[in-house]
Amino acid sequence: MKYKLICCDVLEMEASLCIKRSDAAIDVEYTEKAAHEKPHDLRDRIQAAIDRATGYDAVLLGFGLCGNSLDGLKAGDSPVVAPRAHDCCTIFLGSRKRFNQLFSGRESMSWGCTGYCRKDGDYLRKTETGKQMGLDKTYDEFVEEYGEENARFIWETIHPQNDTSDVLFINIPETYDHGVYKEFEREMAAEGKNVNIETGSMDLIMRMTGGIWDDDFVVIPPGSGITAVYDKDEIIRKKDL
Repeated sequence: MKYKLICCDVLEMEASLCIKRSDAAIDVEYTEKAAHEKPHDLRDRIQAAIDRATGYDAVLLGFGLCGNSLDGLKAGDSPVVAPRAHDCCTIFLGSRKRFNQLFSGRESMSWGCTGYCRKDGDYLRKTETGKQMGLDKTYDEFVEEYGEENARFIWETIHPQNDTSDVLFINIPETYDHGVYKEFEREMAAEGKNVNIETGSMDLIMRMTGGIWDDDFVVIPPGSGITAVYDKDEIIRKKDL
């Protein structure tokens, strides 16, 4: 079997290991994490990569729904396989079932993992959009420019508090980096947050690259597309065009 994997680079370490373990021949193309800033542009990039992928038994997508970036994609000459996942957190945890167990009732809880943090966890504050929002400035810089009272209001507006002080770090044993974790823990402690470690899994990526496309995946045949469902279970489905 010959597959084309189009994948976000936050999953690069895990995807590389799974590709080596797969019996299939897999060509891979990564998009950078910052591409998620503009989901419509990311969708166009993924679609262009799908359209370029000819001569494959299937095109695999290493993305969650990710701000609707999968919604509206169309299969090209080959079937497209996508995981049922809201974002890459589900992929790092290994299944949507595990995601729902950990995040039900606390959907806004922050999280991190080695691959996600290595790919510049603060990428938004460095983009032009982030700069326009003021995400590249420190609190002291706001005080100097606007005064203490106004600075506090601006800071709380662009850095809203989550509904929980808990933060999740997903530890995938095969790719865990202790240095990355300690830096993540230090940054979260500075924000008054408690870090809980949960064991992640490469199982979802292993099954996708291994051709085991069970109910955790949607298989889109040529002539069909992907549509978003926006629930906790199905998430995306096939749409006839």
